[in-house]
Amino acid sequence: MQKAEVCPHCDRLIGDVDEMRSNYTEALWRWRGFQTKEEVMAKLTTRGRKNLPTSSFAGPDRSYPIQNPSHARNALSRVSQHGSPEVKAQVRAAVHRKYPSIGKK
Repeated sequence: MQKAEVCPHCDRLIGDVDEMRSNYTEALWRWRGFQTKEEVMAKLTTRGRKNLPTSSFAGPDRSYPIQNPSHARNALSRVSQHGSPEVKAQVRAAVHRKYPSIGKK
């Protein structure tokens, strides 16, 4: 953990870097409309995933879980990076059916 020091470029006092980073992250979450860390970083265990209905998945073979908005956003991000055009269309359609406000421009 770094302690407060003076910035060599602007002579401003720099506080505890870890604390500042944590405060910034929490402020960003609140700005995006989340109240708690759990809303942002939803956990899905293996047991929980196995217990989800097939309708809670956007991709083929129970891929891309979308049981909550956090996972739906993540599904859109992952499919845009790694999905084929067909899978991208399938995941986007499923996310927009379940969460109409996510991903709309």
